Amino acid sequence: MVRDRGSDSHSCRIQLYIGQRKRLDVGHEGLFVNAAGKPISTQGVSRVVTENAKAAGVEERVTPHMIRHTVATLLLRYGADIRIVQEVLGHASITTTQRYTHVSKDHLFSALRSRHPNHHLNILAPASEAIAVQIGSLVAP
Repeated sequence: MVRDRGSDSHSCRIQLYIGQRKRLDVGHEGLFVNAAGKPISTQGVSRVVTENAKAAGVEERVTPHMIRHTVATLLLRYGADIRIVQEVLGHASITTTQRYTHVSKDHLFSALRSRHPNHHLNILAPASEAIAVQIGSLVAP
């Protein structure tokens, strides 16, 4: 749970919203609604994300897709099964989900250094795309 200043939490705010939302009789099950009580549109979500990013002092452009991509990437990076991520994202094809399996070079080398069976070797990240393993003064590309 992410804590805000003081004892208030984002989780509590979400629970309060859900409680208020259940009281609205708008004729649909959409969780987020606009001022007219209709399901929030894609543009509405984008506007909310942009406004909140600016209010938080984020200078870079932030979009809902960027958040979706980040969540999927982090789920995979921290061990979630790709089929679970596929279901969360609503992808019909696993091929679509595989787009999120790219690995940053830093993360790749960090994982190699910490989990490779020969972790005692000094695995380097050279300037070229090749992976080099240094054993003493011997370097094999």
